[in-house]
Amino acid sequence: MLKSFSLCFLVSLPLLFSSCSSSSDDEENETGNVSVTSPEKRLLKVEVIEDSFTRAGTRAGEDGTRAPGDIIYTETLSSFTMSYQTDKYSFTKTGTGWTPEAYTWPTSLSNDEKIDFYAYNCPDSWYQYNNGNPYISFSTEEAASYQNDFLVAVHRGISYNDRNGVVTQHFHHVGTAVMFNIHKTNAVADKTIVVKKIVLKNVYNQGDYYINSEEWTNLAYKDNKQSDAIFTLYSIQSGADALTLTTDYQTLPCNWLFLIPQSKTGKTLYFEYTVDGVDKTKEISIGDEEWELGYAYTININVGTSFL
Repeated sequence: MLKSFSLCFLVSLPLLFSSCSSSSDDEENETGNVSVTSPEKRLLKVEVIEDSFTRAGTRAGEDGTRAPGDIIYTETLSSFTMSYQTDKYSFTKTGTGWTPEAYTWPTSLSNDEKIDFYAYNCPDSWYQYNNGNPYISFSTEEAASYQNDFLVAVHRGISYNDRNGVVTQHFHHVGTAVMFNIHKTNAVADKTIVVKKIVLKNVYNQGDYYINSEEWTNLAYKDNKQSDAIFTLYSIQSGADALTLTTDYQTLPCNWLFLIPQSKTGKTLYFEYTVDGVDKTKEISIGDEEWELGYAYTININVGTSFL
């Protein structure tokens, strides 16, 4: 469901007064005071809409498959930057509204001249205008607590006169959201299985998202280090308590991971755990299915007899 709200920023325009002096009191009485108004101030206003993630359903496989990350919705989008060429406009939510800085329509443009506005909620340094073919140079943090849902919008071919300065930014999610649940199967229900660490491995963590074509390119490992392309889903070394498995699914406390969409093969999960007090490790494949742009996936980890 699309949710939208209109954000209109109004500024009171003071009248400027100046006195016209004359050579005599009689002339001044005749002319009086002349009122001078400033030129029209073309305010830049925004509307915000967000397309929700498409739920891809739950995938379960035999024996596997920040404060916790949260998916951003229209109501929870807290800030974004809007760009026209190299001009930047930053908006921040305060209460139920947004705080601009009295932005105005680009002064070099006529009322009928059509332009494109781009918007994004990532760090401003990631955005590259690239001579009209803008892209976001994106990298994913290893710790889920530092990851954020990544949204982009563009309003193409709009003039001031089209809607009296109102720009609609229709945000959509350009990453992939992945959540993991874990339980032990009935076949090992009598075993005490305690998880100490779970790591997602062999996942691209760097790439460029081109806004006009809506495509990811240049997927890679940061600094060309595949060994560093890991995402810790759970670890007692990070201060978490050891996770004792039950036959009911538990969502890993990392909540959503926000990753670069990819079809890369060889994605695995690495485990450190104990079975009845005996230390063990295991690495399993989670398949080669594509993680698509704008999709949210839930992966169920079924800990069964192959973990013993």
